[in-house]
Amino acid sequence: MRVITLISDDPGLAETIGRHLPADLQLETAAGIDEAMGRASWPPALVITPLAAALAHDCRIPARIDAAEARVPVLVAADEAPREAADLLAQYAVFDFIAPSAPAAALQEAIVTLLESSVHGHISGVSLASFLQLVELDHKTCSLRIRQGEKRGVLYFRDGELLDAVCLPLLGEEAALTIVGWAPVTIDLCAHCPRTEPAIDSPLGYILIEGARRQDEEKEKEESAASEPVPEPASPPPPTPEAPAASAASPADDPLTTALLDALEEEGISALALIRPEDGAALTRELAPEAIETARLLVDGALELGRDLDYGPPERVVIETSGGDRLLALAGPAVQLFARLGDDHAPAPLAAALSPIIKRMTRP
Repeated sequence: MRVITLISDDPGLAETIGRHLPADLQLETAAGIDEAMGRASWPPALVITPLAAALAHDCRIPARIDAAEARVPVLVAADEAPREAADLLAQYAVFDFIAPSAPAAALQEAIVTLLESSVHGHISGVSLASFLQLVELDHKTCSLRIRQGEKRGVLYFRDGELLDAVCLPLLGEEAALTIVGWAPVTIDLCAHCPRTEPAIDSPLGYILIEGARRQDEEKEKEESAASEPVPEPASPPPPTPEAPAASAASPADDPLTTALLDALEEEGISALALIRPEDGAALTRELAPEAIETARLLVDGALELGRDLDYGPPERVVIETSGGDRLLALAGPAVQLFARLGDDHAPAPLAAALSPIIKRMTRP
């Protein structure tokens, strides 16, 4: 028989829960988490505790459960379910709220739902980015509790779409960008997503690329701060040559351009052109001007045709040159990308990963 542990000193709550438990569950009571964890029946199938006890002493009850890697779901007895408390508890345990005065049927349903949607998998030693892409491709609905050392965060997916994230004090997209930069991580998979409305507008592809870029930038800052400064020579230094004028095509101060170039480099693509049709500002690498101009004419024609037929702009255009090269063309509101593909490059997934960045860019 499965055991449910009630951590509370309220005899009335124990009586209410014990009276309405399903027949295959046995209720045990404990005054605190230490007493509960010291019993032979630990870990139970479920822990029930009042909201005040769950939040007391920096969420000691769910935090101890999490630290022991027991992966026990927690049912919190509370008349109200404040968002702040939910975000805090979600970092430590799979949980739900139930009003102490709820009807017996509601209590039984909450218990059964939590037992069925508790942690279904514990994953470690895998790339978080790769795992999240699988969740998206498989259209999974789940909550993922991510841990790296003492850091905690939660990612919420519904039908493969990243809806929300919590990494206190950060919420939404900023929380997701922080979490995806962690490595190595452990992942607890729960087949339950309490979120129904999206709090994140950007697609997962952009979140992964931008999160990795921020992580790399942070590492560079830490390494720079840790390195010893180079002592100045005793003699006067030679005159510093005048720095060349900054090119309009320099991406150094544009994080979106940097993220795009990094993504292309990871795919082994070095021949490219980024063009802003409005004023002709461009960043080109290893592509002949003739090929760029031909590709631009074809893309402009495809865009014009889409407008005339009211079909909207094409998601991508693949151009095969007379020399046997393939160019992938992506057009955003302000910037166009032309990239030479290798034989092993598939245009569709590459376009899906790069399009969210192109659509946000305002200059090369």
